[in-house]
Amino acid sequence: MKVKTFQIHWHKDTLPIFSIHFQPGEAGRFATAGMDYKVMMWKLVKNQTELPQVIFLSTLKHHTAPVNVTRFSPKGELLASAGDDGIICLWKLMENKDSKKSFADDSDDETSEDSETWKAISLLRGSPCEIIDIAWSPDGEYIVAACMDGGSRIWRVKDAKCVCVLMDHVRNVQGVAWDPLGEYIATQGNDRNVHIYSYNIHSNGIFEMTHVSKNFKVEIPNKKNQKSSVKEDNTTKTDDDLTKHNCNGDNHTTVLANSEPKIAANDISNDINPISNAIECSGNIKTDPSQVPTTSSTPKQSKKIFRLYCDEMINTFFRRLDFTPDGGLLLTPAGQYRNSMIDIINDQNEKDEINLKVETAILNTVYLFARNRLNKPIAFLPGHKKPSIVVKCNHIFYKLRFPRKTLQPQIDTTALQTSSNYFMADNSYSDKSSSNTSPLFDLPYRIIYAVATQDSVFIYDTEQYAPLVIATNLHFATFSDMSWSPDGNSLMLASHDGYCSVMAFREGELGEQYTDYVPMSRDNKSIVDIPQASLTDATLTNSNVRQNNDHVNHVQLIQKSVSETVTVTVSMDTGSMQQKSNDITQNQHVQKKRRIAPKLIQQL
Repeated sequence: MKVKTFQIHWHKDTLPIFSIHFQPGEAGRFATAGMDYKVMMWKLVKNQTELPQVIFLSTLKHHTAPVNVTRFSPKGELLASAGDDGIICLWKLMENKDSKKSFADDSDDETSEDSETWKAISLLRGSPCEIIDIAWSPDGEYIVAACMDGGSRIWRVKDAKCVCVLMDHVRNVQGVAWDPLGEYIATQGNDRNVHIYSYNIHSNGIFEMTHVSKNFKVEIPNKKNQKSSVKEDNTTKTDDDLTKHNCNGDNHTTVLANSEPKIAANDISNDINPISNAIECSGNIKTDPSQVPTTSSTPKQSKKIFRLYCDEMINTFFRRLDFTPDGGLLLTPAGQYRNSMIDIINDQNEKDEINLKVETAILNTVYLFARNRLNKPIAFLPGHKKPSIVVKCNHIFYKLRFPRKTLQPQIDTTALQTSSNYFMADNSYSDKSSSNTSPLFDLPYRIIYAVATQDSVFIYDTEQYAPLVIATNLHFATFSDMSWSPDGNSLMLASHDGYCSVMAFREGELGEQYTDYVPMSRDNKSIVDIPQASLTDATLTNSNVRQNNDHVNHVQLIQKSVSETVTVTVSMDTGSMQQKSNDITQNQHVQKKRRIAPKLIQQL
């Protein structure tokens, strides 16, 4: 793997780049959108021995305000761009260069150097405010947009008509995602909510939406006096514990779980995650009205309400969520998790007793939702120092690296440590032939996905707990967007500092491509088997990193053990950017403070 920051003139005066996206196909073309009101077209040229190079192709100008997002259609024929002017502009590549501007004829030096011409063929109007993010439908006939007025609007491309408006967010909508199977639409905003909708398009063109789930909080039972009140709570509920929502004539009832965590001396991992034993996110769950608990005047047990997502104080305009290419998982950024820090005190006189001192700390994370259980997350990825901004999935399916009996982490409870910041544990990995374990998600293939935080990039897959790659110090400002190349071997990153980087992998470095994938139908709700809760903390090791004269890191991606992770620290070159660090950190030993690997949430 090679990492490089292209220090070229991307947008005017190195203004922030808000979006980047590859065109489907083999052309290597990708577009960037920025604060200079323009969309720039580029081409990534790959070389077998050297790093990829970037070639400028064209400048697309029509917007009258900063452009926040640009996305190619699923077939790659059209490019959509949207920004603060509230307009979605659809662009198409012209065969000849003679056809210049479509809505304006203001030629300048930039357009005169274009090697290709893109024409604005349609404008989608109807948004009264800025547009932050957009997503195409799988068939390329519709576009959904995230707007700053709390609305999500859907346009039909062929007639440029707004066919649906969703106004469930109370603040800015900062991310939208369209299910690749064509059944769900997900939105996320800085009101700390994630809304999931199902839709149906009638023969007369009417767009019918159904609110499926709303995920924003969990309830943590107060452990004080919990034992004395657990029996009452299991039999009675107050009106505050029930949320009813009627949709298309069906009764939807939300019941918040209230179960007491069980702590066992031989299963400390179950108590590492206090939410995993008593978590139920708010959502719309179909329930038989006869089974709804009756209200009672009994005082409700005091509970702590904990929000799943960060508030609007995090420094970002975007919360770009994404579906996996098979539609089995939904990954949502900007999550936060209340971690338990456990101080184990061994009593020599009473060896069977373990005193637990539980404190809480907030960790940044990414929440994962399964297609067959969208009302609450099934797993999360903590260990991020700063809030996550963007999640992007690689569209290539890869073969499993290990047989179905994979390496399973085993915890050593005698080596538990306490940190003032987060809980740590020394873990060991064993390959016991007697253990009948399975990958993190029970899939016949691997899906690779990337998570960009404000200062780092993590690359995971669905087979193991630990990340494959951790890249830091790539830019001097927050990441804004990223995109995988169609062949899955390059990951382009855009930043607010006005520059873009590439993480380039050799052919086969991420794995062998899985060719037996058959797309599922939209009615298949069991694409991903919900994993059982098991050990959640994994020890990560840093690999040796070499630096060449071009300040580019060459790292051998480790695929021998699920416990090994490549950590990349990139040093910026001087020039148009200020040099903050001249050295590349090379960690040859395991750090004392280890990153925390993905955690699974136990089923209720």
